[in-house]
Amino acid sequence: CLYPLANSEVRELWDAYGWPKRIEKAVAQAKDRLKIAGVEFTEQLRLMIGQLNENVDKSCDAMAAYVDLIDIQVADEYMLAFADIQRDLLSYAEQARLLNSHEDLFGFKRTDYSKLHATVAEVLPFVDLWTSASNWMQWNSEWRDGAFLRLDPEEMGRRILALDETIERLLVSFEGRDSPRRVCLELQRGVKELSVHMELVRALRNPGMCDRHWNQLAKVLGFFFKPDLDMTLTSLLLKHNFDPYLESLLAISATASREYALQVRVDTMMKEWSEVKLVIDASTASNRSISNFDDLLARIDESVIDLQQMRKSRHSLPSLDKIVGWEEQLGTLSDVLDDWMVAQKQYLRLSPILSPESMKYRLPEQHRRFRDVDRRFTEIMDIASKTPRILVVTAVPKLREVLVESIRI
Repeated sequence: CLYPLANSEVRELWDAYGWPKRIEKAVAQAKDRLKIAGVEFTEQLRLMIGQLNENVDKSCDAMAAYVDLIDIQVADEYMLAFADIQRDLLSYAEQARLLNSHEDLFGFKRTDYSKLHATVAEVLPFVDLWTSASNWMQWNSEWRDGAFLRLDPEEMGRRILALDETIERLLVSFEGRDSPRRVCLELQRGVKELSVHMELVRALRNPGMCDRHWNQLAKVLGFFFKPDLDMTLTSLLLKHNFDPYLESLLAISATASREYALQVRVDTMMKEWSEVKLVIDASTASNRSISNFDDLLARIDESVIDLQQMRKSRHSLPSLDKIVGWEEQLGTLSDVLDDWMVAQKQYLRLSPILSPESMKYRLPEQHRRFRDVDRRFTEIMDIASKTPRILVVTAVPKLREVLVESIRI
């Protein structure tokens, strides 16, 4: 028999029969929309490509207006101009990459941006050229007309070397291009003119030069000379001719450098020792101890050997008092640590024996002496725990007496 259907069920049935038609209609509408969108996107893509090519042409024209300029006095202006062009071209290159990816996505033929990529590569040496020129104009002015006593020969040398290497590389890059090569050669001449005076600058700005060296120089020159606050490299070269005396000046400066190097070695050693610390082993509250005696004593031996070698140098005279004094201090420190190590072993060995209260009656004298040493030894360990720097702790008054007394128990 037939199953009777309600009105709602009949409507649902006919809706189901109608869905294929509605789906076909929806698909057709979607295809139409996609087709329209595709046409719009293609047109938009075409406009974007056209705009990009137009922007690239403008940047190429802007670059063409600067490539043959040679006035190094306005290097800052040219540097900024080429930096702007390079920034724009790099941005365009990124846009070109994105547009090519869109063309690949839709199966379009890729637009050729070889002109753009070639221009990006071409602009780079010009950016380097005018950046180097701008830096050189600034540095040359500072070095020649700035305070002579503020010159740093090491930094000057590094900058000159880097600039010279850049110029050599740019000369190769600009092979066959007269204008930028003229700028490179002008920079190269300026660098060489200044480089001629670098030996003099290094000698006179040597941090090791002190009064005795200036006095030695005065004997060579026939008058006393020492750079002052108002002096510049330009005024120095105009006022004095050091060429006949340069060899003697360099010899004096070389000696000053070696003497200064010894002073720095001693000062560095003293600074390092000021940070050396005792290592406190606090594994038990009642028996704190030093655990790095061996390392400290080995380090002292190494430092003493270094000091002895310094003392034998013919350039040690200016630092001799400091070297001898520091060698004696390390010797005293070694003696203190030796006593401390022995005293600590003795203290830790006798502590469980003489510290009990019962020993007050069995060995009264030894117990009394140990309690006195224990009190003072504990005070020393308290100081060492709070300020473990070895030079501070070993300077505690009467430390050696306490250690010797501990050994005698």
